[in-house]
Amino acid sequence: MVDFAGRWSLPTVRIRTEYEAILSGLDLALALSISRLRVYNDSQLVVRHVQKEYEAKDTRMTRYLTKVRDTLQRFIEWTIEKIRRTENGRADALAGITASLPIKEAILLPIHVQANLSVTEASTCNTIETSQADGQEWTEDIIRYLQTGTLSVEPKQTHKIRVQTARFTLIGGHLYKRSFSGPYLRCLNHSEVLYVLAELHEGVCGNHSGGRFLAHMAHSQEYYWPTMKKDAAAYVKKCDKCQMHAPIPHVPSKILKPISDPWPFAQWGMDIVGPLLAAAAQKKIPTRRHGLLL
Repeated sequence: MVDFAGRWSLPTVRIRTEYEAILSGLDLALALSISRLRVYNDSQLVVRHVQKEYEAKDTRMTRYLTKVRDTLQRFIEWTIEKIRRTENGRADALAGITASLPIKEAILLPIHVQANLSVTEASTCNTIETSQADGQEWTEDIIRYLQTGTLSVEPKQTHKIRVQTARFTLIGGHLYKRSFSGPYLRCLNHSEVLYVLAELHEGVCGNHSGGRFLAHMAHSQEYYWPTMKKDAAAYVKKCDKCQMHAPIPHVPSKILKPISDPWPFAQWGMDIVGPLLAAAAQKKIPTRRHGLLL
């Protein structure tokens, strides 16, 4: 595919520019020895002129149309089709680049397309800091007690875990938390928490919401872990996009202290109007105005 963009130094109206662009493209196709050509244009008037559905009444437009038809006859086979302007984005982009550059002569403009970023970034936000040791999940002791009825923790923690276990149950090998009025909540470990928060916050349906609403969304999707609000708030604080596009706070960091005016009467003023002379119909007209500043 060959990308070509033209620029005309003389002022022209749009319809003439459309014809000039078609003629430049036809000349390029002839220079490349192309015998079968298909032309796409988003101007309905130009396409209908070439297809002989519309009649060109302007003298200059008639000359343009004659030249385009004569050039098309030099091809073995050719067609011209009308396309939508939204489908002509590639040509519009080339036209925008050409119009923005101070070009006075023909140049070759190479465009570099870089597939990957120079600095790799993680697909999600920064990870959540946890106080648990590596490999130790909060669900392990509860699952072990539900399966075997034994605990491998200190005696002080045994009673606490037994009380907590009454709120959980195992279904299909997965741990669920009983809720008072809603469905069972699927309990997540640390890696699952990161995935759920990433999808809810910046996934396909994510809207980069705040920490409290993010925790509410996770709960409404029937997920649970003990530090939902804390982890959601930490996740939002470490999101790069939220930091870049968040509104700038204009509230001062400290409480403002009003300063009393040392000259309380410096802004007082008085206007004296008069004298008022009697006129016809007993209307008084001010003749002078004096200003006095105390």
